[in-house]
Amino acid sequence: MRIILIATVIVLVAVQQFHTQEVITAINAGGQSYRSSYNIYYDGDTNQEGMGDTWHRQIEGLTCDFTLYARYRHSSNRFTYMLPLRGDGLYALYLHFSDDSNEKGRRQFDVVLNNRHAVLSNIDLFDECGQYNVCNQVIYFSVCNGVMYWNRESSSLPYYDQKLTIDFVNKNHRASAAVDGLLLMKGRIGQAKTIIPAKSVIYFDPDYFRRCDEMGYPLLSEPAQ
Repeated sequence: MRIILIATVIVLVAVQQFHTQEVITAINAGGQSYRSSYNIYYDGDTNQEGMGDTWHRQIEGLTCDFTLYARYRHSSNRFTYMLPLRGDGLYALYLHFSDDSNEKGRRQFDVVLNNRHAVLSNIDLFDECGQYNVCNQVIYFSVCNGVMYWNRESSSLPYYDQKLTIDFVNKNHRASAAVDGLLLMKGRIGQAKTIIPAKSVIYFDPDYFRRCDEMGYPLLSEPAQ
């Protein structure tokens, strides 16, 4: 119970910390449209890759956003989401997960951005969330002059109609890659390192932030160390 409540509060606080926040898109993976307890509207899932299913368990009462976690999209191979980007700036990608595995190492997969950046490698949902729990992973990345930056890596984005490609790649035949929801935000962050779970993926390159600020791009204050 405690873990689940923390997960919900973390997202709420994170949303509030985006001082000039902008919700780019939010999707209730495998489910219908839904407005969350932190007042973000999640579109219903129109993705045709993989399968959209309901967990064979009841999570109502475990989190006030049970609708977000009751259904999920999954695949024994891989599936992809493509989310729109809105120019240069700092982005935060929230991935919502839950799991019904009964042992560690059963459900493992990678999450790859823009066909290059393995932002989550061999993530084990049982290890991250615990059985019948929910958890959130937060990945911060930047876009500057048509180039995506993450963890000292960079990759080019399409010149027109820029989209972020998110691949979920299964690594274990005993279960499938899965996600319950996706939320992409853009904005200025203050004490970013204090508002995310300890195991979340986050990497800031101070030199990059200063470089883009000097170029005049609306990138954000450098996060506190």
